[in-house]
Amino acid sequence: MRPSQASLRVDASWEFERQERWRTHNDVVREVVAELLSRGLPVVLVGDFNRQLSQDIPGMNHLRTAGVDGVPIDYMLITGANPDVDRGQFAGRPFASAAQLAIALPPEIRALTKSIGVDATTGDLTLQLGDKTVAHLGVATDMSGKLVRLLSEVRGGLDGICALDVSTSEISRTACR
Repeated sequence: MRPSQASLRVDASWEFERQERWRTHNDVVREVVAELLSRGLPVVLVGDFNRQLSQDIPGMNHLRTAGVDGVPIDYMLITGANPDVDRGQFAGRPFASAAQLAIALPPEIRALTKSIGVDATTGDLTLQLGDKTVAHLGVATDMSGKLVRLLSEVRGGLDGICALDVSTSEISRTACR
């Protein structure tokens, strides 16, 4: 070796091991994501300590992501006094109803909906439409009728309306102040 040529020898086996661990980790992550996507989990609710819980139609909690702010974009957010349930436990009938509602929302309403509110004590459901309008749907009975009434209101325009009650055949509107 000539004096002008520097040479550095490095044991690169640790790098190979690190890359192998990373590949294995990514394979596991890909499998988990594929499994969740195949389930078609429609909603996410915030559990204790602000952890996200994805929920399928029966109301079973399947996913906890601790320390993540915000809501995954492919899920509808459930708001209200959410239960602190562990993976695989039933979250309750109102939350299962909210998951079913998320699936049943017509595209025009879904496009406006930011979240579904659940009152776990009464079973009442609400929709946050845009930044200002809250639509009260009441308990999860006759949801098709309630969604038809709400769709009619949405198509008529929600400008200046802060609250809608479509839980009965008599629709009530509250103007923004």
